Amino acid sequence: MLHKAYDEQICAWLEEHRQQIVDDLKELVRIPSVRSAPLPDAPYGAECHRVLEAAEKLFARMGFQTRTEQARGYALGFSGEDEKIIGFFGHADVVPAGTGWLHTQPFDPVEKEGLLIGRGVADNKNGVIASAYTALLLRELHLPVKSRLLIYAGGNEETGMGDVQAFAATERCPDISFVPDVTFPCALGQISKTSLWVRCCTPFTAIRDFSGGIGVSAVMPDAYVTMEPSPALEAWLRQETAQNDALSLTVLPDGALQLHAKGVSAHAAHPADGINAGLLAAKVLRRCDALPESDRAILAAYHDLLGDVYGSGLGVTYTDPLFGRRTCVNGMAETENGCLRLSMDARSGPKQPTHELEQHLQQVWADHGWQVVELSTRPGYFVPEGSPVPELLRSICRDVTGEDRPTYIGLAGTYSCWLPNSYTVGARAPLEREVSLAFPAGHGGAHQPDEYLDIDGLLQAIRILAHTTLQCDALLHP
Repeated sequence: MLHKAYDEQICAWLEEHRQQIVDDLKELVRIPSVRSAPLPDAPYGAECHRVLEAAEKLFARMGFQTRTEQARGYALGFSGEDEKIIGFFGHADVVPAGTGWLHTQPFDPVEKEGLLIGRGVADNKNGVIASAYTALLLRELHLPVKSRLLIYAGGNEETGMGDVQAFAATERCPDISFVPDVTFPCALGQISKTSLWVRCCTPFTAIRDFSGGIGVSAVMPDAYVTMEPSPALEAWLRQETAQNDALSLTVLPDGALQLHAKGVSAHAAHPADGINAGLLAAKVLRRCDALPESDRAILAAYHDLLGDVYGSGLGVTYTDPLFGRRTCVNGMAETENGCLRLSMDARSGPKQPTHELEQHLQQVWADHGWQVVELSTRPGYFVPEGSPVPELLRSICRDVTGEDRPTYIGLAGTYSCWLPNSYTVGARAPLEREVSLAFPAGHGGAHQPDEYLDIDGLLQAIRILAHTTLQCDALLHP
């Protein structure tokens, strides 16, 4: 049960600070914190560096002790002095903006009908804001929390999690950590993820460039294929594009032909919700006799090996009784010195041996004339058996929202994979009301255009996190 008097104070405080919370989130969203070329003391690029500076300034303005480890990719805020620590881990980096936004530009956040729209509002700058305001609320209301509170803003969650690995290797990890990056009440475990880049050993002949994608962990929403001038190829492409609304053709000033394939973005944890534009382009072009046979063979291998998001083309299908089917998602394509490079994100239940998967993937790609040039695996995890925290969270969420939502198994990977005694939770409650704004298929979610956040849901999340902190602090100080 919620402490009624505390809850009344929390709700009143949140309403009083509502606009400030929104304004602070907007300030973070305006920074296009997509990973870019490394700089001295900025391993993830200039904008990720800038967003960590902004996070530290926010923490300092709130009166927290602060420290930024730019070379490791994170900013910290601290409240309190106790030996016991409760941590909150959000990330301030985002996937690229993508195209096709309808309601605003990606880094120009707007409020419409109680929604905030912009890249990062739901993944996961809201998590940084929810964490900071939870700690601020508890301090300003003088609610009984003995533990020291740690607020973490990371700059490399979307492209490797080197930031949190560096934290775990060099800092004292909290006694309990919350990662507000998914949904409430909490995940009981998360998948392991194997990430790789492969490079075709045979260069293209007539294809100058094949590129697309907004991130390795998102289904590719757009792909562009630039080809040498050819009347026969142009005639064939005009016929194909006339029959398919997802394809369009542009003749460039030098006569080169550029095919644009339009797909639907989706998070790699739920790839069946998306349509991969690169695979769409490959499927069409592999049939084109006006392209050299060697180019068609490259595209055929791409389509055959990665065309099924559950790994049948690679021979790695697997179903975990708790985590479900393994997914194998291509998110990025690029051309390097004439050779096609592709990313792949493979997600499996954490008990599946990853070294066997890695060996198999390397062999399959080699058999088709491709080389694995980058390969890494992030471990999965299970919540410690017997932990009271999941049911505590479930009870608090039920009291706050009026709905009894079950705990679940997480398909998306979060910082929890690297933090002991960690619980992946929500940074927003779900939208339960009608709005007139249109969000077509492929819009509105994480890693999609028109990513949105229900502002009331963010306030509810802070309310849930505040009560959870109070009750977990009591567990740490019996």
